[in-house]
Amino acid sequence: MEWDVFELDGTQVPWPPVKGSFNVAVTDVANASTSEAGTTIREVVRSGVHVVTASFSMPAPAMRTLAGMVLRDSMTVTVWTPDKGESSFVCWLSSGFKPTLKTAVGAISGDGAIWTVDLEFTEF
Repeated sequence: MEWDVFELDGTQVPWPPVKGSFNVAVTDVANASTSEAGTTIREVVRSGVHVVTASFSMPAPAMRTLAGMVLRDSMTVTVWTPDKGESSFVCWLSSGFKPTLKTAVGAISGDGAIWTVDLEFTEF
């Protein structure tokens, strides 16, 4: 199968993102620590952090493959964007991995079961 680039650590995901679900945003991320007394110890703002979001809908065997690709501490996410073309970002899975069963004909672990998952990757 060929579609626009969406790779994790150099391997294309088993199914393309759901049409209209793919987004790459550039945002500012604020991180603050608080002491036991409730005062801010440190506040760090990082500008220009890429956040990649996409939804996937696929049969159970492909969802298992996708789970193995995203359940790591960090990964390189390579996507195609209109402004830069093919771009890579070192990211972590900030949304967690929570697939939902959409439909099933037969066993939920087979090709007749369609699962969906929404993923968000945030650049380190």
